[in-house]
Amino acid sequence: MKLKFIRLNSLFLFALGAMFLTGCLKDNDFEDGVYGINNPGSQKGVLFQQSKVNATGIQVPVVAGISGISTPQTIQTLVKIAADQAVSKDLEVTVTLNNALLDGTGLTELDASYYTLPSGKVLIPAGEKYAEFVVTIPDAAVIDPSVVYGLGFTITEVSGSDYTIASNSKDFVFGIAIKNIYDGNYHSTGYVYHPSVPRAVDEEKVLPTVDARTVECFLGDLGTSGYISWLTVDPETNHVTITAAPGAAGAPYTQFDNGLPTTNPGYVPQWDGSSQCNNTYDPATGTFYLRYGYMGSTGWRVTEEILTKE
Repeated sequence: MKLKFIRLNSLFLFALGAMFLTGCLKDNDFEDGVYGINNPGSQKGVLFQQSKVNATGIQVPVVAGISGISTPQTIQTLVKIAADQAVSKDLEVTVTLNNALLDGTGLTELDASYYTLPSGKVLIPAGEKYAEFVVTIPDAAVIDPSVVYGLGFTITEVSGSDYTIASNSKDFVFGIAIKNIYDGNYHSTGYVYHPSVPRAVDEEKVLPTVDARTVECFLGDLGTSGYISWLTVDPETNHVTITAAPGAAGAPYTQFDNGLPTTNPGYVPQWDGSSQCNNTYDPATGTFYLRYGYMGSTGWRVTEEILTKE
């Protein structure tokens, strides 16, 4: 089994199958059994829902969110049949935990006390072509958000004599990581104060999880140039502590909680949201109010931003 990973965020939840399907059946790899269903004769295949490959052949994770909160969270995939017709009677599929599949993936096996599995067999009901296979995490807050975990599963038995296990799609690996409550998509409005090129900010930003209370954020409109900050929220006061991400350009970063710097060269507000930018987080609206910057060769470069969660 080969697994490749694309890191879409600092942390994420993804699910990867052992083999990956494309939507096209008329190609050499499908006909040669590299992916697709290997089930000879008239028998019909039973398999896990698989991820797709992109145009370059890279295996693409199925991404879904799981928050680091104490209410139950679930991750799921499908157990399905490879046939035009739905099953005529209930089909029982045995799915077995198989964490040997994690070898070489870089994933850490999730402790058995952190999750629950469906009791008994996965049942594809008569008249259907698939059933959900669901893993429940009763208290995601206990999971370390700095670790990417994994669980491996294998289809080991099928009840119906007309069905066989698709040998190259019988394995599945869940990758599991926590997104904290601040993780998400935001709209940024604000202003970059600069000695020679001041400018407004109006753009979309993704703030991925770093740890239980920290997300990563581009500084102003300079993120693509390597200016990246870490925003850490104090859940008691909602004050935000801002530091430069490891290796970030312009480090160290300085936060200005009480107003713009008055020297070197000194700035006055240039937009109507300036007075709100005191480095706090509003949990009711999911909004960051930020003011921070760094010292350049000709003085302070400061960004004021209001980041509103979408």
